Formats: sequence, C-alpha cells, structure tokens
Amino acid sequence: SDQVSITRTGCGAFDLNSFDMAISWYSSAESTTVDVTAFFQADGSSMQTLTLIPDLQTYNLNLLNVTHVDVTGLASGDGYWVMDNVAVVVPEPASLALAGVGLIVVGLRLRRRSVR
Repeated sequence: SDQVSITRTGCGAFDLNSFDMAISWYSSAESTTVDVTAFFQADGSSMQTLTLIPDLQTYNLNLLNVTHVDVTGLASGDGYWVMDNVAVVVPEPASLALAGVGLIVVGLRLRRRSVR
C-alpha cells in the first residue's frame, strides 16, 4: 500500500509522539523517503519528509492535537516497510474532569484560609 492513516478509534484528537519505521531488508534500496502529513483538530496541516533505511529508527514527531496522520510514499518497489512502537497520547475526559475538580477544591480551601 502507498498510504497508511493513523487515527483514533471513534474519532477525536490525539497526540502522536513518535514511531519506529524502516524499509525491509528485502528491498535493494539503501534508503527511501516517506511523507508524514498531520491534520490538526483546529484546522490546518503540516507535512514532513522522513528518510527510511533498512534499520528501525525512532522518529520523534511530537504532533499535538491531531485528528489523523497520513504516511504516504510507502511503495518501495521490491520490498516491504515496517512501523512499530507507535506512541500516542489520548486525553481521557474522566481524568481531565477529576483533575479539574481537584484544582477547584484546592483553590476553595486556599481561599477559605486566606479569608480568616
């Protein structure tokens, strides 16, 4: 396949921190390039070109608040490509709400102490 899309199950935004990627040792090519295009939740996109070699390399992308990421140009002709260790962060609404309630309680306690 020439394209892979990375998305969050059920849609929604996520952060893509990094992934490992390489061309396979079946390929006679010493290197090839792929384009990584990130589509952001607040509209807009950014694209970067990565150079793949037969050894797995970690690509630190640090893409924040994306809805999906497309990796294109994967047709290396006579080999395969590999992607591993995809590191994403998905904010959990329950955790965010719990942290917010905790901050409100701390703020109210500090305010009550300063009024006395």
